[in-house]
Amino acid sequence: MSDLPTTTAGRRLLLGLALGIATLPLSAAPLPEVVRTALDGQPEVLAAEARVRANRAIETQARSAFFPDLSLSWSDTDRRDEQLGTALDRSARRTEAALRWNVFRGNADVSRRREARAGRSAAQAGLIEAREAAAESISLAYLDVLRLDDEATRSRELVDAYRQLAEQVALRVEAGRISRADLARIDTDLLAARARNADVLTRLADAKYRFLRTTGQSPTDLEFPAIDGPQGEPGELVASAERSSPALAAARARAEARQFGIGVARGEALPRVDLELRRRLSADIDPAEVSDTVDSTQLAISVDIPLGGASLARIDEALERRQEAEAEVERLRRQIGTEVNLLYRQLVDARDNLPLLTERAQASRRLIDAYALQFDAGRRSLTDLANAHADEFSARTELSAAEHRIASLQASLLARVGQLTGRLRDGYHTGQRVVLQDEMPAQAPFPTFDAAAAVDAWAAAWSAGDYPRYRAFYAPDFQSGSHAGTARWEAERRVRLGRSGIRVRASEPGIERIADGRLRTRFIQHYDSPQYSDTVIKILDWAPHDQGWVIVAERAEAVMPDPER
Repeated sequence: MSDLPTTTAGRRLLLGLALGIATLPLSAAPLPEVVRTALDGQPEVLAAEARVRANRAIETQARSAFFPDLSLSWSDTDRRDEQLGTALDRSARRTEAALRWNVFRGNADVSRRREARAGRSAAQAGLIEAREAAAESISLAYLDVLRLDDEATRSRELVDAYRQLAEQVALRVEAGRISRADLARIDTDLLAARARNADVLTRLADAKYRFLRTTGQSPTDLEFPAIDGPQGEPGELVASAERSSPALAAARARAEARQFGIGVARGEALPRVDLELRRRLSADIDPAEVSDTVDSTQLAISVDIPLGGASLARIDEALERRQEAEAEVERLRRQIGTEVNLLYRQLVDARDNLPLLTERAQASRRLIDAYALQFDAGRRSLTDLANAHADEFSARTELSAAEHRIASLQASLLARVGQLTGRLRDGYHTGQRVVLQDEMPAQAPFPTFDAAAAVDAWAAAWSAGDYPRYRAFYAPDFQSGSHAGTARWEAERRVRLGRSGIRVRASEPGIERIADGRLRTRFIQHYDSPQYSDTVIKILDWAPHDQGWVIVAERAEAVMPDPER
């Protein structure tokens, strides 16, 4: 039990760190700069560079087999001899030199040198492959951070939208216009949106940490990249990949090295002929022996004939290694062709789907605007409006993910044909994103405008004859089409509101958006007074002013008679 508080505190600390990482800003470091800085430090690149250096050393070793070996020997011995019954302490110092040269090794040395050269080519192609793979990995990590950051932005917007709805619903509940169940409903949606936002932030923190571990750089200066993928039909792209794929080039070079390995094994199975020239350079014996060689030159030819089955087994092994390498080339050729084909098809589908996702995102935004106005007029339920906000979040998140997927597929295609690092260096430009091009400015006043309540309050002020309150509903410079100037209109309205017994009611209110960010309310106005009564369609145009809305235009239309009556 004593560990529970510590565990809980630790989880809270980790969650806080994750959210802190997730909320780091993303500004403007281009992908090529990130790849250039991080590429040479990637473990797979470092390993490939080491293999290139190792193969260069192997090639140097293979070349050295064509040169003779020179050896020098010097000996210094002290011994106790007995000569003619007399004990002697004798010392001897000798110096010899030998030059050995392989005359014939069954062409093994030539094959070994060719094998080493092919191995170096394979290592160099492997280095290109490693750099392309590392650049692809960095690019995908880069795009993953941007994708999740976009999703986090949409998630925050959804939380803000639900929070504004909750505030609006709370005001209506206090006014007794809607049930408290609606407030509970929007509170539930708000809690769900907050939980979703927390989940997105956690995944964003994970992506940023992976980016940090991959690149050694903090993901604080990122921008959406535009990478033009390889052009052509699937068959052309597959053929291009088979010609220029670094992975396939490395496999072919390894297969070529295995072919030369067969020559090495066959050469070592043949007799070996060595030529050796040996010369004694000096001999110093004290006291001198009766006879000893103090100066000599020796020329020797030795022939070594391998016996047993080891040499033949090495040939069999080399043949099977070559078959393995050739099969690996074919496997890679098929794999790369399949991958390029699949990536191309996915890229085409993603591009074809992008306009549909764009249209859906735009339609979801328009639907929210329409539902918000209808909700204000009492013609839409809170559930409809809340679902519209959730649908917009889903639509824009899918659109953002599609744009990032297109960029990821282009990077993967370029990596398959060995062109990604070159394209990042020479063919990169900043991306123009559809999801940002269609952004609409925040419409903060619209969710807080209650059309039915505004019209009812306007009618109540008229009925009460409260001119100051009635006048406050209109723009300071309100112009009536039937009056010459604001002052004339004000004087006329002051007189009319001073009459007693007036009752004004509004029914069937409707609302729509018009130009310049204005709203139009249309309702049936019932006017009753001791002297006159009528029913008309009243149209009021509203515009934002300070922290609220004011009437900027007003007109009346006759009510069309019901044909069934």
